[in-house]
Amino acid sequence: IYLTAPIESKENEQITAHVIPLTHLPYKMTFHSTADALTEHNTYLEQRDAFLQLQTSLTKRIGEHMKRTARKRELHATDVAEGKTAERDKLKGELILAYIYMIPSGAHEIILDNYYEPGEKILCELDPTLSPADNAARYFRRAKRNERRLTVASKLLERDLEELLWLDSLAVAVKRAESHDDLLAIDHEYSIKTTRSPKTARDAGRSENTGSPGKPASKSRRRGKAYVESRRKSNSRKAGDAPFPPRSFISSDGFVIFAGRNNFQNESLLRKARKDDWWFHVRHMPGSHVIIATEGKDVPATTFTEAAGIAVWYSGAGRTGGPAEVDYCRVRDVKKPSGALPGRVIYSQYRTIYATPLDPAHLRKQPT
Repeated sequence: IYLTAPIESKENEQITAHVIPLTHLPYKMTFHSTADALTEHNTYLEQRDAFLQLQTSLTKRIGEHMKRTARKRELHATDVAEGKTAERDKLKGELILAYIYMIPSGAHEIILDNYYEPGEKILCELDPTLSPADNAARYFRRAKRNERRLTVASKLLERDLEELLWLDSLAVAVKRAESHDDLLAIDHEYSIKTTRSPKTARDAGRSENTGSPGKPASKSRRRGKAYVESRRKSNSRKAGDAPFPPRSFISSDGFVIFAGRNNFQNESLLRKARKDDWWFHVRHMPGSHVIIATEGKDVPATTFTEAAGIAVWYSGAGRTGGPAEVDYCRVRDVKKPSGALPGRVIYSQYRTIYATPLDPAHLRKQPT
């Protein structure tokens, strides 16, 4: 089997299997029989194709999800902008009532003095078919409607931004995936977070209070409610049970370094880490959470550098670029905000170092 790089290189890929020596391809693996070589090569091709298919599928699904969320964000941003006009509409209603004696019937607009800001003139557009009092009431209704819109749209816009950050972190993780297991872990997280309840469950929830007082729920409604509850518990268990362990490596100084494959694993690493372990993450970019398990010992500078390099390697900073900023602190100083999406944390008492991407293939993997 001929390769693109030496056998020990992580970047090597199989090119072809051949019974005749190919002198123009210097890197090769030799087998005792043609059957063994073909079996190995075909297995490699199947695994590579499965990896590429899942990577392409995830990239497409996450990309389409990001486009939908971006469109929602634009709509909600427009609602927020319109909602912020509530105070102005309320002011116009007050001015119309204050100067009602100056407004002629059938006027299309009028310029009034703002008694809150001396010297400022306010243009009030009017409906000529309405009286001045009714025009003021129209402004008050619009202000109330926009206040509600602002409240709702602001929450939705915040949710959109959180969702875009989460999707961006998944997109980076897919791009940085090195194995089929990496992609399966990402697919697991995406599937859990985007699972929808079936129509029967939604209908059961809507019809929960429609029965007669004192009358037991029908079998279909009870089954629907039980199904919703079982789905909720099942999804909760799935979210907490990672199908694959996190990446783990042994530093040059013998310390175990963990790196999450997805956001669920990032959270799991934080929960399981000791308070005096060290946490690393590239600043202002999506990427894996990296943990140094200290075991209560002082960590040498070499291990800090390697952990920071791994954080850059599994982040959106890129693997061929220059140094990136990496924040690090004790695990006890990392917190997850209430209600935040998986992987979102806040941290304090941190320091920042510049680190270049470090391919963890140069480190020993911890036995699983």
